[in-house]
Amino acid sequence: MHPQRRSEVRVEDCTLIVRPPGNPFAIKVFTAATRADAELYAAEHGAAVETLPLP
Repeated sequence: MHPQRRSEVRVEDCTLIVRPPGNPFAIKVFTAATRADAELYAAEHGAAVETLPLP
């Protein structure tokens, strides 16, 4: 993975979440524009991409 750069993303722009099982420190949120990154991250960590807001 590449080092993450800070961007001007606001929390309300985050529409996707990846929650790797057994590792709450690895939870990441993504925007719709970065869905491909979310899919890759989920695949690497045995997780699924979920849509926010969660029920």
